[in-house]
Amino acid sequence: MNTSVFARLVAKDLYLYRWFALFGTLAGLATLPLMGAGSGMIVTLGVIGFITNIIVTGVFIVMFGLFKERQEKSLLFVLSLPVSPVQAMAAKLAASLIGFLVPWVVLTLVPVVLTASSSALPDGDIPHFVTMMAFFLANFCVLLALVAVSPSERWAIAALILTNIAASFFVVLLPQLPGIAEYRQAEVATWNTTALALVGACFAVSVMVPLLALWVLSRKRDWV
Repeated sequence: MNTSVFARLVAKDLYLYRWFALFGTLAGLATLPLMGAGSGMIVTLGVIGFITNIIVTGVFIVMFGLFKERQEKSLLFVLSLPVSPVQAMAAKLAASLIGFLVPWVVLTLVPVVLTASSSALPDGDIPHFVTMMAFFLANFCVLLALVAVSPSERWAIAALILTNIAASFFVVLLPQLPGIAEYRQAEVATWNTTALALVGACFAVSVMVPLLALWVLSRKRDWV
């Protein structure tokens, strides 16, 4: 692999994603005061805004980075560079992951730190929140992988719909799961087997699915 060209391809895509990452981070941080407000309606609006922001940030990165460039056939230019098609796609996947991880890390750590340092907020909700964020990361990786390997635009759009439906179901079901629901209002964060298993599964999916996508792409013969 030509590491210099690979690094430049990653840097090029990160430059394109910079505004998505920045806006996603700032918009997510802007919803945190609403989530910490006393009014139930305002809290609900803050939670909806926060969740919508993290999902939309991932969608924009994938659709702008992979879907749009596929429509414009930008890969044909990349094939003229001293990298293989799989290496070019690996660079694109890496840049997309980094572009999403920047707001994801900030929007995971800041609420956890604020909750842990506040006496007004129950620490018991931390495992629920971290589990939800871990799922959003896994859901993004699944969307990224499916769009990368999809043979047509229809399949890419189907992947977008599928992952958004999955996110909606998970957000509703997670607070009701045994091992999550009963500890959300506790004073101390309880990392039981349910929370740990869900977080571990999400991180495993986040690692394995992009690698599986690269393996599928490595078996592809027609790149035109």
